[in-house]
Amino acid sequence: MRFFALSLLASTCLLAQDTLLEIYTNNAFLTKRYSVGSGLFEATVPAFITNETLHVRTACEVKERTLGAPVSANTPLQERIATARGQVQSLAQEYAALEAKERLLERVSFTNASFGELQTNTQGFTTLFVQTLEAKEDKHKALQEAQKALDALLSKQLTDEVKPLKLLLTCNAPSTLELRFEVPNLEAKRLNTFTGESEEGRLAITQSLFLLHALGEDLVHTTLRLYSFGYNQNLAPIPFYPHYVGLPQPMMRTMLAAAPESSMDAKAQPQTLETKEIWEASGITLPSGERTQVVLNRQQLFGEYSVEIDGYGTAFAYVKGSFTPNTTVEAGTAQFVLDGMLLGERGTPKFLQGEAAQVYFGQHELVGVEKQLVRNFTTESGFGSTKTTQTLWKYTLTNRSLKPQNVTLLERLPLSTHEKVSIKRLGSTPTSIEEEGKVRWNLTLEPAEQRTLEFGYTQSEPIEK
Repeated sequence: MRFFALSLLASTCLLAQDTLLEIYTNNAFLTKRYSVGSGLFEATVPAFITNETLHVRTACEVKERTLGAPVSANTPLQERIATARGQVQSLAQEYAALEAKERLLERVSFTNASFGELQTNTQGFTTLFVQTLEAKEDKHKALQEAQKALDALLSKQLTDEVKPLKLLLTCNAPSTLELRFEVPNLEAKRLNTFTGESEEGRLAITQSLFLLHALGEDLVHTTLRLYSFGYNQNLAPIPFYPHYVGLPQPMMRTMLAAAPESSMDAKAQPQTLETKEIWEASGITLPSGERTQVVLNRQQLFGEYSVEIDGYGTAFAYVKGSFTPNTTVEAGTAQFVLDGMLLGERGTPKFLQGEAAQVYFGQHELVGVEKQLVRNFTTESGFGSTKTTQTLWKYTLTNRSLKPQNVTLLERLPLSTHEKVSIKRLGSTPTSIEEEGKVRWNLTLEPAEQRTLEFGYTQSEPIEK
């Protein structure tokens, strides 16, 4: 795998770019730019491209446009494949010859020979047979390695053919021509790494992109643009129609929609356009068939570490890291490292620049949580029209670490959606209760300290008869 590192990039002129790779959440497109003038322009494009999928953009007038039949590609990769294929064929022939020699030796017989001659011939024959078997085994290993190398080269390309493209141009002045087409089977995986240091109160965030393409040619000096939205996604609002009540709705005419037309530390610069935010980095080289890691951004932040207990769920103590990013962190798969320990991966949402956020680093093994149901019974009113259920839990929190721990216990208070159903909270007084029913206790546990809290509620509702 390749790894690249780039310096921070400011926005550059579009006309200065040679190759542009645009990656959406659901597609990818490659744009190649050429300086052109009046006359015949010739180039080759991958064989999977058709006139319908190739977009040509230029200020010049295109008098003629011809996309020829596929021909064999003449690239450095094809030369390497031809050499590797020749080596495989040569080794296969040598291996076949050794197999024939082995079969011949198996049919050799010694007749009308004296005991001394038989002994001498047998010893020589045994030596020759063993040498043949060893040579055959070595040749088989060499053949396997050569085939593996050939397969690796073949995986670098979707096709070994290209199509010749010819454009007859008429230009009023020197101009630029763009060829844009979809890149099939492009693998693009975002990976964000959150590295926490709890003692120092630091949090490092690295945003990377792992890329793999099989165009059959290396993309050199490429500008990379990453979009956080999908191609052809949410291009227009839903059409507005009047809403009729009490009368049959008239037939609506529906308009048909038009058919839609190794590692580098990139420190990609977030770019803000008129209506979109994108990531852009330049000077990247993406070898064909080789997975390349592009590091888009690194930031060192202050991290505040505390303990959060989800009493409404697993009732485990989790390490929470609170931070405010200097640069937006895109949604994607995230890897978590705390105090040098790799903890695992999970998906994370988008964290916006300048807005408070938090991530979790697994369980805190030194903060014990015991949750016990101590009351759960139902009573009915004297006339049997209302029943009331009481539920109460007892929490025992223990700090087994050598330093104080800031702990938040969260619980969930049910919310009534009916005027005849009432909910009352029971137990210890919380720090706060939010509108959606999230009950919060904030406390500090000293080393070896143990504390108990109670939480519960009563639910009163009519008895259905």
